[in-house]
Amino acid sequence: MNDPRRYALYYAPGEDTEWARFGAQWFANVDEAPRRYGFHATLKAPFRLARGASLEGLLEELGRYCAGQRTWPMPPLKIALLGDFLALIPEDADPRIDAVAAECVIRFDRFRAPLDERDLARRNPERLDADELRLLHRWGYPQVLERFRFHLSLTGPLGETDPRRVAELTIEAGKAMDILGRPEFDAICVFEEPQAGGDFRLVQRVPFATPARKSARASLGTTRRHRHVISRI
Repeated sequence: MNDPRRYALYYAPGEDTEWARFGAQWFANVDEAPRRYGFHATLKAPFRLARGASLEGLLEELGRYCAGQRTWPMPPLKIALLGDFLALIPEDADPRIDAVAAECVIRFDRFRAPLDERDLARRNPERLDADELRLLHRWGYPQVLERFRFHLSLTGPLGETDPRRVAELTIEAGKAMDILGRPEFDAICVFEEPQAGGDFRLVQRVPFATPARKSARASLGTTRRHRHVISRI
């Protein structure tokens, strides 16, 4: 019987940060759909371990990678409608984020088992274009490399939700974000889905070699540059 567990590489804020508290409070009070994944941005989408690969090996390799990385403050985030869900995305492009995501996809692909029929069906291949299908079959996920877009999901698919409800959610998120500074990109997390449909849990948050600066909040200040007016991507 195949091991049902899946693993993923995510960016997620440290548990003792205001950004983590924002995510926990948001999902507790506003939206249930993405709650089982936690407040995160996908760097390498969930995958089953390849034959001969192990969680210990994945963590060791991630430790070696993170030991060579430096922490940096992300650009301010804005609220956007990506397709049919709300998310936080950087106001400005950040090539460093894209580079880390690409490295996660490529460097750690040897730990990923080939997709089976269930994996393929989960990605709705009938909705993908030719490039997305190519990426899906090569790397196990369609929104990677040139199709990657860093985002922290705030909702699941909203479908035909009343535009006024979308605006309300945007305002709620904006008010909560007003008290937050810019998040630090300071670690990569391994999350585990113990069984199909189960809640993802944090296995380990692997910090970069240069730790987050204690004075980052003070030096960057409380930003009010977060855009509360929704943008559609």
